[in-house]
Amino acid sequence: MDASRPPPRVAARTRRDHGPRRAATRHAGGVIALTAVVATALAAGCGVQTAATGVGGPPAGASALQSSSPATPATTTGPFGKPPAPSTPAGTPTAPAGFQPEAVTAVSESQYWVLGTAGDCTSCPPLIWHTTDAGQTFTSIPAPPTQFANASQGATTSVSDLRYADGVDGWAFGPGLWATHDDGGQWRSIDLQGDVVDLEPGTGGYVYAVVDLCVMGGNGVCPLEVVRSTAASDAWSVVLTLSDEGEPPPSLGVHGADVWLLGGTGLWRSLDDGASFDQLPTPCSADLGGTIDPVTASVVWAFCPTGMEGGPWVSTDGGASFSSAYGNEVWSNSAKVSALSASNAFLTGIGGLDETDNGGASYRTVPAFGGSGAWWLGFTDASVGYAWVADQLPEGTQLQLWRTTDGGAEWTLVNLP
Repeated sequence: MDASRPPPRVAARTRRDHGPRRAATRHAGGVIALTAVVATALAAGCGVQTAATGVGGPPAGASALQSSSPATPATTTGPFGKPPAPSTPAGTPTAPAGFQPEAVTAVSESQYWVLGTAGDCTSCPPLIWHTTDAGQTFTSIPAPPTQFANASQGATTSVSDLRYADGVDGWAFGPGLWATHDDGGQWRSIDLQGDVVDLEPGTGGYVYAVVDLCVMGGNGVCPLEVVRSTAASDAWSVVLTLSDEGEPPPSLGVHGADVWLLGGTGLWRSLDDGASFDQLPTPCSADLGGTIDPVTASVVWAFCPTGMEGGPWVSTDGGASFSSAYGNEVWSNSAKVSALSASNAFLTGIGGLDETDNGGASYRTVPAFGGSGAWWLGFTDASVGYAWVADQLPEGTQLQLWRTTDGGAEWTLVNLP
């Protein structure tokens, strides 16, 4: 392991792969219903954009996207004509029966949050559990007063994913967006005029989100925006607009002041906290997209589906060029890559967990998780990482959270509330 590797990000991108949130479609990665979330479509009628534009921020003359007033989950009618679900009371000692974890975000080796819901239903509220002692104990914190976005439907304010930048500033999103600046004491609903399909904090005090502005139809040409805010505020500005993004959904990567976006229009990179973007050659097929995992400013890994299969690529020049890191292996197109260095990376998939320590020249299967599929893996630093593992049980697919403290050599099941 490369123990000198700097933390790739303040908040680890450790979560389930929810796949696309566009209407009536599912990315090839979402081969199991458990791993895909598709949100209810917004209204059609987006304008056509014909060029990609990088904008310094905040852009001169551009209107900032402002948040709405703080939400209160009381008397108004909620999604699907039902009353909004109340927030989870802080300090609840045990999780409701059937608690299903869905996403995890970490800001240090000891502090992380788990987003989930109680059961599989069309109007379940999200639940959030917080630990500051590496999972020895958990405390519930209030969640946004909305629904959890399940695999078939969800309101435009519903959520399916979670990020924190530090101990107080966090965001629940997908397809809606909610922000807290007091660790759940108050959540504010933010309208970015579209579906939030990805979000990542950086280490420079900024947070970035990818917004799909037309999730359904029209003439099929709809813009996709990358927007930016300081982590402690809710004033969002557009820093990149792309046209006719289409499927699949893009993948956002952030490391320090550098930002990468990999999607159907190619690979885009900013070296100045999103003030400007350049387009780079992509290792992935434009119609299939891929996922990206920056390790440092120079070392970037990507996983590219090719149809029924896929494989990893690695760059040592910040994404300007990539080399194949397949070795003699192939993976399903739903696999993901999470790396610790230019030589050391992990591939997750249905068959479990594979590791390379020679830049992809060869791989070995890591004897972890009892042979169950590792659906997603991410590292907070060179030692601590998390994995979502799906165990096929008679009553259905149960998602488990596993944790490593030695760079992936050994894994321990986290006992969630």
